[in-house]
Amino acid sequence: MAARIAVVGAGAIGSVVAWRLARAGAPVLLAGRGPHLAAIGAAGLRYTDAATDERRSIAVAEVGPALKEHGPCDTVFVAVKAQDVRGALEAAAPLVGDQTTVVALLNGLPWWLSSEPIEAVDPGGGLWRALPAPRVIGAVVHLGAEVVSPGWVRQAGDNRLTLGELDGATSPRVQALAALLDTGGLPTRVHPAIRDEVWTKLVGNLSTNPLSVVTGATLDRLFGEPGLRAVVKEVMLETMTLGASLGVRFPLDAEARIRVGQRLGAFRTSMLQDFERGRPLELGAIADAPLELAARLQVPMPTTMLVRDLVRAAEHSRDLRRAAEGSTAPGTSSSRERHA
Repeated sequence: MAARIAVVGAGAIGSVVAWRLARAGAPVLLAGRGPHLAAIGAAGLRYTDAATDERRSIAVAEVGPALKEHGPCDTVFVAVKAQDVRGALEAAAPLVGDQTTVVALLNGLPWWLSSEPIEAVDPGGGLWRALPAPRVIGAVVHLGAEVVSPGWVRQAGDNRLTLGELDGATSPRVQALAALLDTGGLPTRVHPAIRDEVWTKLVGNLSTNPLSVVTGATLDRLFGEPGLRAVVKEVMLETMTLGASLGVRFPLDAEARIRVGQRLGAFRTSMLQDFERGRPLELGAIADAPLELAARLQVPMPTTMLVRDLVRAAEHSRDLRRAAEGSTAPGTSSSRERHA
C-alpha cells in the first residue's frame, strides 16, 4: 500500500509541494481553507512555471472535524507561517497519528531546534513535547511561488528543498521522501546536519527581512548601499556568533554571504511584502527565537535586537493606522510566498 501523505496549508508553498507530490504519483491530500482550496477541489490545481502549465486533480479537505474521515497519514507536511504551526496541527489533528512523520516547511528557527522549548515559536513547549525528534524531519525550503487566482499557483525563482533527520541519520523514510519529491520535479537533498542548514538560512533571513521593513529597501540596496550593508553584516556576524556557540558550522563567512546577496537583484523580502499587505510578520521565528536563545546563552546581539524592536514598532503603527482607516484586510488578493 502506498504511503499516505497530507500537506496542511493551502497557500502557495503548500500548493506547489502538493502538486509536485501528485506529479510523482503519491496519494496526497491538501488540507486548508478558503476559495483557493475550494477551487482546487472543484477543478484541480493549475501549476505554472517557465516550462510548465498543467492542471492536476488533487484531493482536498477543510481542516477541522471533516478530517476525521481521512484518518492518520504516514507523512504530514506543514506549510504555514511559523506562528501558525501549532494551530494548524491542532486543526489537522486527525491526520497526525502516533506514527506520523511531520515535516515543517518553515522560515526561521523551528520548535524542534533546541534541546528545550523556545517560547517565541512554541509557547509552553506543547509542540516540543508532542512531536519529539523521532517524529520530525527537518526541512529548509528554497521556493518562490504565488497564488495567482483561486486554483492557480505559479512558481518562479528558486526550486529546491533540503531534508534531514534531526539525529543526522540517513534513514529510509527521509531518502524515500527526497526521491519522491525529486520525481515530482522538486530537487531535494538529504543533509546530515540539518540544524546547520537551518542556521545558514537564518543568517540571510534575519539580516535582511526585518531591516527591509524598517527601510523599505530591496535586496540590491540592502547589500549594495554602504550604510545598509554595514547593518546587514553586523546582524550576520551576531547571528553566526550565536550559532557557533551552539556548535553550528557555517559554510560561508559574512563577507561571502554578502557577495552572494549582491547577485540577487531588486527583490522585496517576504517580510516586506507581508508588511505592505497588512499581514502579521514572522518575527517570532526569524527574530524573537534567536534573540531568546541569545539571552539564554548570554550572547550579545544588540544590533539584531534594535532592528527587531524597530520592526515591531513599525508593525504596531501600521496596524493602528489601518484600524483608524477602518481597514484590517490585506490590500491584495494575490498570495506570494518565498522561502529563499
